[in-house]
Amino acid sequence: MNVRELTTYFRELADEPDENFLTSTQVENYLAIAYDEFRSEICNIDQLAFVEAVTIMLTGGSTYDLATGAVVILGSAAPAGDRMLRLISIALPVTGAIGQPTLRPVSSLRALNHTPNSYMLQGTTLYFSEAHSASYTLSYLPVSAVDWSKTAVLDDEFIDDYTSHHDVIALLALLQYYIRDGIVNAPAVSRLDQRIQALREHVGNRVFSASQYVQTATNW
Repeated sequence: MNVRELTTYFRELADEPDENFLTSTQVENYLAIAYDEFRSEICNIDQLAFVEAVTIMLTGGSTYDLATGAVVILGSAAPAGDRMLRLISIALPVTGAIGQPTLRPVSSLRALNHTPNSYMLQGTTLYFSEAHSASYTLSYLPVSAVDWSKTAVLDDEFIDDYTSHHDVIALLALLQYYIRDGIVNAPAVSRLDQRIQALREHVGNRVFSASQYVQTATNW
């Protein structure tokens, strides 16, 4: 589904024809919240599903501010489509090597000082265990750039490639609507549980099949 089709489906589920009671802005907000939950479900199984990558450069230092540096993906100046939601990994590119050695994430400055090749994100600043002059590849989950206002007849706003499970987004959005009105809808909750389980199985099988293919293709 695209945004227009999913919005129509959500309104059919909500069964509220009065747009004064359920406004377009409210629907956009419910769908945006639901889509964040949808992506989180997917990323809990396949953290690379929506991954983006940027390269940052350290020049003899051990910190990098992602809100004020040359590459900005946090803070008020971050472009909407590039803003980081979750940091996945930091890797040091190696010419001619297969794969990239990744740094180890830690959660405190104490651990950083005692763990070689590690990093910590605190606020908008990355702290590295050693000072380097090198480029690093940051893999991260960006904030969704889907425009949920694209509901005109000719609009064709793309969501993602998990089309067969987009009904989950509408069902999650429906829960937001029910919470607002204090409604308990057991059939909708039951259906949502079934569809989330199907989504998890789909993503899990997709990741497993891909890893199996790579293993088979590289071990003749």
